[in-house]
Amino acid sequence: MPGRPAPPGIYMVVVAVRDRAGNLGTAPAVLPPVPGQVRGKPGITVRRLTAQPPVEPVRAGERVQFFVDSRRRPYRWSVRRVGASRPIKKGRGTPGKTLSMRAPRGISGAYLLQIDSGRLSARVPFLVQAQERAKLLVVAPTLSWLGVDKVDDDSDGLPNTLETGGPVKWPRVISGVQGVPPAFAAETAPLLVFLDRARIRYDLTSDIALARSRDPRATDREGVLLAGSLRWVPRPLARRLRGYVEAGGRLASFGTESLRRGVRIGANRLTQPTQPTPTDPFGARLEPVAKPRTEDDGRTPLPLTALAEDPALGLLTGSDGVLDAFGRLEESLERPETRRAKVLTALGQDVSDSERAKAEAEGELPREALPVLTATRLGKGVVIRVGLTQWAQRAGTDAEVAQITRNIADILRRVRPRVRSAGR
Repeated sequence: MPGRPAPPGIYMVVVAVRDRAGNLGTAPAVLPPVPGQVRGKPGITVRRLTAQPPVEPVRAGERVQFFVDSRRRPYRWSVRRVGASRPIKKGRGTPGKTLSMRAPRGISGAYLLQIDSGRLSARVPFLVQAQERAKLLVVAPTLSWLGVDKVDDDSDGLPNTLETGGPVKWPRVISGVQGVPPAFAAETAPLLVFLDRARIRYDLTSDIALARSRDPRATDREGVLLAGSLRWVPRPLARRLRGYVEAGGRLASFGTESLRRGVRIGANRLTQPTQPTPTDPFGARLEPVAKPRTEDDGRTPLPLTALAEDPALGLLTGSDGVLDAFGRLEESLERPETRRAKVLTALGQDVSDSERAKAEAEGELPREALPVLTATRLGKGVVIRVGLTQWAQRAGTDAEVAQITRNIADILRRVRPRVRSAGR
């Protein structure tokens, strides 16, 4: 409506001219335009309240800084741990000045900075690493958060994302859903809340920070947990993760479409994103993410059942090996067993009796049951892949999923999994 402020977003100024014959011409000539072919800077970004958090973890008790874009308006701020209801810090900010504070002290964790100005509010996550070292290293997929966030870095009116080929500047403000990356809310935050409530201590880093280091190493890191889909990963880091497992490390990957796209990390830009490869760095050949198969009624998903189980590993300790299917599934094709790779435990949608009967009636072989959750011996180590969306949310409400999630954390920390009652 005329006179109302434009909603937040990215806009492009387009000039249109109609000649006497009624032909319409525009500049750019092709709409929507192709990235890289727009001349000048016709882009306009409308923002109301945003903040730019650090993408690498800060040490507990040390200074952390945020760029806050409040459109020159004063604002209030508060900090709370993810999963907590009460803020542990709060104050008032000055427009145009960097917000600086000391990071919360104590154990590692993710925190939310909330900014409020009038009726507007925004939140951004940041990572805090404890001074003390823990057995388990948790990795947050900040590359993926930045890679899909729609920010117009070059003012051409088109969002710069890794999905559209980049480049993507970093660090940058995060628009997301009022500043929170959707993948953080759906994958990373629920896992961290689960670990906190289970009183499992962990170190916390980001994939960007990990890529810019020489970690992890099997000689000094018991287990690594990828807390969400690492949709893009620098190739050197992907090779390092495989080498970590082969040398005796234990790694768990939560999420679909993870570790299959390459990207290059520069001093302030992410460039050269690639298309997904058919396999992940650990040799799993993955099928497209799809809805669960259903019973004959077309509505009830087939359950996930144990296709293979190694009791010595303990992944299914406290579980009957049967889970209700949920979300979307990323199945992996059965890999040939070798001296260096062997599937130890697997869950997937087994062939139902009706499917088997139908295949026999048509003179065909029934489909192959493929796993969506696997634990594989690779070299001297173990890699666990959880190829289900919504797993992290279900861990907080489903006792069976919670038990298996706790088992995974125990395996990574080299603790023998044990049966736990609900809520423990």
